[in-house]
Amino acid sequence: QNPDPDGAQAVAQVLADEGVDVTIVRTADALHDAEVGPGATVLATGTDQLAPSTIRRLNGDTAEADVVVLVEPPPYVLEELQDGVEPSPAEEETSGDCADDRFDDLTVTVDSAYTYDTRSGCFGSNDGFVLAAGPGTTTYFGAGEAISNDQVLRGDNAAVALRLLGEHDRLVWYLPTYDDAADDEAVGIWTFAPDWIAPSLWLVAVAT
Repeated sequence: QNPDPDGAQAVAQVLADEGVDVTIVRTADALHDAEVGPGATVLATGTDQLAPSTIRRLNGDTAEADVVVLVEPPPYVLEELQDGVEPSPAEEETSGDCADDRFDDLTVTVDSAYTYDTRSGCFGSNDGFVLAAGPGTTTYFGAGEAISNDQVLRGDNAAVALRLLGEHDRLVWYLPTYDDAADDEAVGIWTFAPDWIAPSLWLVAVAT
């Protein structure tokens, strides 16, 4: 619904025009009430605001969805989902050389993106994939800029976005917030900091 350069109104509108039922939900409760089932794709943007309890709710409420796409999930989200997967910077342009013929011969072109070192995926870069297969039906998409109004027309970004999000008749677009965290879950900067941040700060302090 955001027409600004960093919004994604263009992609949502084109998907709706092509007959995809686009449902936007802004809370974990609304996602639960959406009753996601077979024939649906779930897209979660703003994944940096997923708390551990919200991730568990997301997994439960989307268990029957055909595809769950997490856009640029940070390290602490990955830790909740899959052991040993790390994000790394991707090249500005990556090709879709992969087994999924939806993306074969396409390219993703953005100013910045991430790859994830899973066993399979598309748009390979730096020993990982910009579009990476996670556990179950979960997919990590490390190029959130590709679906933004500002960059969706670069390269093959539009085709990639529409093929990724428009495969099924229904798209549930989830925008999490810190307010979705459980009442007894303290949410702050240290909740989401990677494990290495504390020893690194100590090292910097000692060196100083």
